[in-house]
Amino acid sequence: MACCVAAMVVSAEHAAAANRLTFEDDFKVFSATPDGSKGWMTTFPYGGVSARTLPNNHEAEYYSDRSVGVNPFSLNSGILTITATHAGAGSNPDNLPYNSGLITTYTSFAQTYGLFEMRAKLPAGQGLWPAFWLLPASDQYTAELDAFEVLGSNPTQLFATTHGYYGSTWQVISQMAPVVNTSDGFHVYGVDWEPQTVTFLVDGHVIATAATPTSMNTPMFILINLAVGGAGSWPGQPDASTHFPARMQIDWVRAYATRNTQSVSGTRAIQP
Repeated sequence: MACCVAAMVVSAEHAAAANRLTFEDDFKVFSATPDGSKGWMTTFPYGGVSARTLPNNHEAEYYSDRSVGVNPFSLNSGILTITATHAGAGSNPDNLPYNSGLITTYTSFAQTYGLFEMRAKLPAGQGLWPAFWLLPASDQYTAELDAFEVLGSNPTQLFATTHGYYGSTWQVISQMAPVVNTSDGFHVYGVDWEPQTVTFLVDGHVIATAATPTSMNTPMFILINLAVGGAGSWPGQPDASTHFPARMQIDWVRAYATRNTQSVSGTRAIQP
């Protein structure tokens, strides 16, 4: 997840066409396990504390699930809700001040290049930090693609970011785009990742583009989370104006193959 600033990009109609559905969850049911042995994986594929939070980001949430106590996931009429709450004493093993949720396809789906989309309604509030992003399935941090990050203190700004090597130089290219109020209703957030160019979209309109890092040429998996900032974090800490419980609502998640797509894999991949 990025924490950088860049220039505005003017929206325009997106012309790239997706060819074939390769992954879909419309949340008629919700299947998830901490290790990803069934459905979504509710932890990061790391050991120790980093399995359920990102200390280097100074995050204040514990990514919980029913196996360890607080269940942040609920399903109602095809909408998956990830809820962030104040953590009571002893409600998470790391004694972090908030509980929240993370879902990934680390064990169930990955592909190289293509279109990734999610229809969601995001929470507003100081310190809240929802994101939709991709990481390499290899577990080697050679690239990161943030379809969006939104700081709840300003739900009308979206950050679209590529991380990776451009030649021999590691760069983080983060672009801030003005968007509709992401907390007012559901919108479709997407990223079209191709060998030369990454295109970021909201409701089918281009909000930003970036050159594809040369190291971003490996299968990537999907992550969706609702983080809560701690002291020294990019979004900052929640304050008295932040409403809890805070909710990120997800209608569906999809991935498509485009003409450049390679290496579609996983137990939840939709094969031709």
